[in-house]
Amino acid sequence: MQDRTLSITDFLTDGSLARLCESAERLLGRMVVLRDPAGASIVTDREHGWEVRPPIVDADGPVQDRDLSAALEVDGVVIGHLVLPFEGRERTEEEDQQALEFIRRLSATVCEICDRELAQRHRVEELQALYRLSSMLVGVGTVEEMIEHGLTTAVELLGADAGLIRLIDPESGQLEVAASASSTLDDGFDPASLPTDEDLDQCALGSEVVTLGAGDEGRADALREAMAGMRLASMIRTGLVFRGRPIGTITLFHVDERTYRVTEQGLVQSVAQQLAAAITNAELVEAQRMNRRVNRQLKLAGDVQRRMLPEHVPSVEPLDIAAIYEPCFELGGDFYDLFDLEGHLGILVGDVVGKGVAAALLMSHVRASLRAHARDLYDLDEIIARTNQALCRDTMLNEFATVFYGVIDPYSLRMTYCNAGHDLPLISHRGADGARSEANMSELSAGGMVVGVEESQRYQRGSVDLQAGDVLIAFSDGLPDTLDFEGRKFTSARVRRSLIDTLTKEPDASAERICRRILWDTHRFAGLKEQTDDTTLVVVRVRDDATPRPTPAPKKADSS
Repeated sequence: MQDRTLSITDFLTDGSLARLCESAERLLGRMVVLRDPAGASIVTDREHGWEVRPPIVDADGPVQDRDLSAALEVDGVVIGHLVLPFEGRERTEEEDQQALEFIRRLSATVCEICDRELAQRHRVEELQALYRLSSMLVGVGTVEEMIEHGLTTAVELLGADAGLIRLIDPESGQLEVAASASSTLDDGFDPASLPTDEDLDQCALGSEVVTLGAGDEGRADALREAMAGMRLASMIRTGLVFRGRPIGTITLFHVDERTYRVTEQGLVQSVAQQLAAAITNAELVEAQRMNRRVNRQLKLAGDVQRRMLPEHVPSVEPLDIAAIYEPCFELGGDFYDLFDLEGHLGILVGDVVGKGVAAALLMSHVRASLRAHARDLYDLDEIIARTNQALCRDTMLNEFATVFYGVIDPYSLRMTYCNAGHDLPLISHRGADGARSEANMSELSAGGMVVGVEESQRYQRGSVDLQAGDVLIAFSDGLPDTLDFEGRKFTSARVRRSLIDTLTKEPDASAERICRRILWDTHRFAGLKEQTDDTTLVVVRVRDDATPRPTPAPKKADSS
């Protein structure tokens, strides 16, 4: 932004305007003189087209009191005059008015042509500056480097003495200094010490261009005083706005007191828009890079979490066992476990509150605690109670889990269990006629509230004697809470019907087959609706030829 005086000599350089003045002279029958802002006459020259001759007026200026003139004004700057000099003889008022009207119309036409030419020049300069700026910003690394480099380039392109970028802090919502640069100032330039002016900032963030310069006394006095202490006299500021979203402001300073022209303001605004787009793009690239890194870590964590699930279901006669786990995200809050307890089958199904990393960590805590206590304790209610105490001690108030833990004796076919706030597992029995119905179905409800809420909570254990052909299903709430496109849930009632329908159509269906059929029913109900909860299902079927037997006494330890 070079602050030099424009002149008519910067336009119409082929001499056409000077020749036009000669034509006007012949039409009016009186002298018509074209003068530049300094008062020099511009006349035609047959060899060069036009030339500038030294001023022929006195020190009062290019237009004398008795001259008739029309100013040539472009972009708010007077670039010259069309003058009807006083010739030493009086003319009638009508003659003067007609002549003056003529040169005013001629002046308006000339100004319009010059305005268009100047606008075209500024546009070319603006495009060149933006191209240079964008070229310099390509390949810049981090967001911080982008901001520093962009500001330095903007200061150079716009001929400023110093510059400042402030960005909106996402947490506080306040403008914070992100970068500063100076081209002519010493180390005394400290942008952080400049006071803020809320009115100027709000105008700038609204995509306006605000200035402080000549003739702005009484406006933003504190800012002007601080600028003066840094030898700064003028300032231009506008918002960094991308697609209607303000992200900050850019301010350019000059040591000389000046009035910023419209074209200069437009160029600053264009540079600000380019910088805003570049900064936003750099932030998006960095966010994508971080997102890829996080996704890789989540994938690895998901692989670790899935390795916590049983790789194979245990083989415990006369039980047929199957299980399926379907997480909705990389990391889930559901878990199940199937493990051998000195010949007995331990069944664990749980669901922790929340999703993602926090839920996965809480799930690992609950599973590890239950497993550890299950190896050392016999009473299921005591195992759940100690797990609850550990969870209450190590977690926050809003972190809890539902747990179903059961142990099946494969000899007596007795199942002992404790349900801590979990969805009620179901057992389907055969009726007297061998048919299946909801009337011949029982729920495993003995237990207590969820673990992790009340440390003093006491739990009850329940027991049930299984029969040949009985089918046990234990599941997380993701199964009955499966949603269709209308937002309706699959519900526990549909889970029951799905189990009964499967066993009615396929009385000899294996545990794996039952598991797949129930999940198929939920998928058919939901269609392509994306689910937001994990689904876990464990199925245990007692073989049809199973009969209760005495449980063998535990082996004594070898004393040798």
